[in-house]
Amino acid sequence: MFLKKILLNRYVITIITLLLIALFWNIYVWGNNDGLIVGVVENLDGQPIKGATVSLYAVGTAGLLAEPNNVLTDEEGQFSYNGHELIEFTIDVSKSGYIKSEKKRYHTLFKSQNYQIREPIVLISET
Repeated sequence: MFLKKILLNRYVITIITLLLIALFWNIYVWGNNDGLIVGVVENLDGQPIKGATVSLYAVGTAGLLAEPNNVLTDEEGQFSYNGHELIEFTIDVSKSGYIKSEKKRYHTLFKSQNYQIREPIVLISET
């Protein structure tokens, strides 16, 4: 009876709940901290754009930092960055024959978080 009363105490329940939240958060971070950023580049018709240059800029408290990291999209219009250690970053896309996309800012919850850009980045043809 006494043990049951202690375990059902609201303070004990609160502490146990907070410990469980911290445990599950750390498990989530451990499984999602490879520093992988992935996304897709398409045209207005939804067709993938091969060979587009995707530029990733680090963002700090003073704005954009350093030179961008550039990668090219593959045949399915997909791109990926490996090993980033960013919390905030900006991406823009360019390709000959298309209007350069606007820079779009993204925010992760923790440093090196895996991040998938859900909506495709759309490039508009110059013609």
